[in-house]
Amino acid sequence: MIYSNCKINLGLNILKKREDGYHELDMVMMPVDFNDVLKYEDYGEKGDLILEVSDTRIPIDEKNIVRKAYNLYFDNSNTPRQKIKVFLDKKIPHEAGLGGGSSNAAFILRKLNDKYKLYTNEELEKIALKVGADVPFFIRNKSARVTGIGEKIEEIENNLSSEILLIKPQQGMSTGQVYSYYKDNKKDLKMADIMSIVKALKENNLTQLLKNIENSLEQLIFKKDSSFRDLKNELEDALAKKIFLSGSGSCFFAFCENGNFDTSKLDKKNVFYQKTNRLVQNYGK
Repeated sequence: MIYSNCKINLGLNILKKREDGYHELDMVMMPVDFNDVLKYEDYGEKGDLILEVSDTRIPIDEKNIVRKAYNLYFDNSNTPRQKIKVFLDKKIPHEAGLGGGSSNAAFILRKLNDKYKLYTNEELEKIALKVGADVPFFIRNKSARVTGIGEKIEEIENNLSSEILLIKPQQGMSTGQVYSYYKDNKKDLKMADIMSIVKALKENNLTQLLKNIENSLEQLIFKKDSSFRDLKNELEDALAKKIFLSGSGSCFFAFCENGNFDTSKLDKKNVFYQKTNRLVQNYGK
């Protein structure tokens, strides 16, 4: 069994759009202990990936990010593809901004490299970047400041002890669509104070952390869709806590020092929610 966790963004600044179409980012990302489960079987012979997924909405063809990771792992080497079966039991919500798919891909790359040892960690991160922008982060799977398009990773000290609540509305968000809003709405975006966030995590200072969390993508969504802002306000009223969007959404998160989240009013909303914590162990098997 492989337990493939998700992440949240504690700060996400879009710096610019590059000529190649990618966006330069400055982010603080934190792994969270809420997981998909991957059942992995290596047949010990040449062959291909047999992929099964519990969620029928997720494709299993070449569009699947796990398959893309598997293909790139072997095709960048002189080692022929090996017959492997993966059953992906999805628990992390789809189109949530939690990096579930990127995590699945990264953990498969790590598992393959544990067995076949074809690449150094640095080489594996380069392959991961070809799979997806968030995949290198999950190769390390530690709290980090992440810049560039996701390839520059600076691990940071994180002593945050607060519990976390993930809140996912029914609607999902397309990452590509959200980033497309940037061109016409990039003015007046409030930027996260990244260094203050890093300092707050090191000092386990939740008050300072909450003052500094900002997400450029959340602001872009609100500029295009006021109903999503209204939804956030409704959820904050129901929870009686400030909530924040992770990545491109649509999942929000909240913090609580004593873990006493009053979720009774959330039960009346059409949302998924999950209590969790920051991930301490960085590679679950």
